[in-house]
Amino acid sequence: MRMVGVLALALAAGVANAAGLWNGQQLAEMCEFDEAVQKGTARGPEIYLGGQCMGFIVGVAEVFNDEMKVIDIPESETYEAIIRVVREYLKEHPDELHESAKLLAFRALVKAYPPAFLKAYPPEPEE
Repeated sequence: MRMVGVLALALAAGVANAAGLWNGQQLAEMCEFDEAVQKGTARGPEIYLGGQCMGFIVGVAEVFNDEMKVIDIPESETYEAIIRVVREYLKEHPDELHESAKLLAFRALVKAYPPAFLKAYPPEPEE
């Protein structure tokens, strides 16, 4: 029965991603499978779903880092570390999971890899 649920989630993820409709909750669910892939415990469709998480986050990171230059990811940073940053942000901000997956990934990445102009003028600490 679990396999049927995983297959349904895989199908829904593919359709939602094609339409650009992922929210944070959907990305968080995909990223749970990525953790299993990293540990080597994922099987079948779980590998596909983990790949959806990885591809989404890496794609967002590359656009904001390489194309738009609004984050500053060191060249030495690994994809696994970048994905971990977003996964942890999603876990730490469950109240934001209704928002756009792209927005949440951006928030996580800019917090972890701020551009030079933000490093020079860091935001005030939250109280």
